[in-house]
Amino acid sequence: MQSPRIGHRSMQDDFAARAHELDGIRRFFVNADQVTHSEFSGYVGDLPQHAFSYTWVPRVTDSQRQAFETGAVALGVPDLQIRDLVSRGVLKVAGRRAEYFPILFIDSVHLKAEQVLGLDVAALPERLNTLQRAGQGGNMAASGVLRFLATSVAEDGLVLAAPVYRGAMPEDPAQRCVAMYWPPSVSSNC
Repeated sequence: MQSPRIGHRSMQDDFAARAHELDGIRRFFVNADQVTHSEFSGYVGDLPQHAFSYTWVPRVTDSQRQAFETGAVALGVPDLQIRDLVSRGVLKVAGRRAEYFPILFIDSVHLKAEQVLGLDVAALPERLNTLQRAGQGGNMAASGVLRFLATSVAEDGLVLAAPVYRGAMPEDPAQRCVAMYWPPSVSSNC
């Protein structure tokens, strides 16, 4: 049996590794003029510590929505629509609202992209709260423990989110965020 101290240290090390990976993804977006789906997948696919999934979740205003959905084809994501979760694994086209945080890119060994592409994270309160905290503070933020969506994996996990700004942090606090889901390696003995 693993001692609580060793388990706690291992969890801290895992968290630090995931945070380092997420910062690398953030810098990848900051330093690129534009990132395509294949470039994103190529970058995150080479990371040494693979999380449950890596996602790119840009902020899209209602006035940008149509151009965003149409323009996703050029980034390697055809037929993208911003969608809401109706029930586990069931999505529908999202209604109009001031802003959206849709999943544009995802890389996961546990999910098929079509299961969640376009999912508006803004419609999921716990996940939106994490994105807002990251955007407001300009730093990485972690969620509480969340149940994974659109998957048969019976694991809970965390969302780590880091804001991505080109240039100085804008006055509007939540311009763009990249999120990473991370299932914690926690046993019931911790």
